[in-house]
Amino acid sequence: MFNFEDYRPIFDEAEFKDEERIQPMKGYPTPTKLVKSTSTIITSLNQKINIDYLYNFLKSPNCEMSRIDFFNQITVIIDIDIKKTNTTEITKRKINTKIFQSGTIHMTGGQSIKDAQRAIKELLKCIKNIKIKVKLPDEIDKSKYPEYIHVIDNPNISFKDLDYKYRMINRYFKTRFEYNPGILYKLLQEKQLKVTYNPIRFPGITLNTSINGIAVSFLMFKSGKTTISLSNTTDNAIVEAYKYINAIFKEYYPQIVVTEYIL
Repeated sequence: MFNFEDYRPIFDEAEFKDEERIQPMKGYPTPTKLVKSTSTIITSLNQKINIDYLYNFLKSPNCEMSRIDFFNQITVIIDIDIKKTNTTEITKRKINTKIFQSGTIHMTGGQSIKDAQRAIKELLKCIKNIKIKVKLPDEIDKSKYPEYIHVIDNPNISFKDLDYKYRMINRYFKTRFEYNPGILYKLLQEKQLKVTYNPIRFPGITLNTSINGIAVSFLMFKSGKTTISLSNTTDNAIVEAYKYINAIFKEYYPQIVVTEYIL
């Protein structure tokens, strides 16, 4: 007859690292701090951009930038160098850069205005090298016309001369517990909040609201990761949005929690 008192495990549990174990916690877990993810930053060259000439150049093998086409703009993916803190290691960060004929430029994928400036610096390097040879009829006096046309009137403009503004900034945090998104969605609906959830198309819950007159969007995943997007970048606005969504998580925690764990 088997006696449980004589049982000995075939492995030593002490060999497992603490961080590899799911650890139950008492009470409501404290969420992680906000982490900056990506930002959308806009600027303008303060002059029109010849989209047709730029498009033709981007198709040429001389251009090292990736290109995505849109109807009223050109989008390029610009790689910028990022130096890791306290190291000499350099990594690449991709900046999705939308270029409009009016001269306006939208940049997404960076974390700061410095990232946007690096992207514009690389873009201007490219633009300065674009010279389109003018083809004129033989009967025209060619001395009265320029031999080449640039994509912009002032190709020597510096990235430092431009004005950069945040259009949108994203932060994220983790709840430190996994929850049932279906239940949370129904609870938010009952609260009459503007919320959408279609797990067949997208796994996250989207909540759009206004906090102190500022439009805020929350994207919530069952793993506990939550992204906060807002156009106002003041510290106070971000903190208020963080408090708002965590108050909701705390209110419904007993009903939605699936697994508690330490990250």
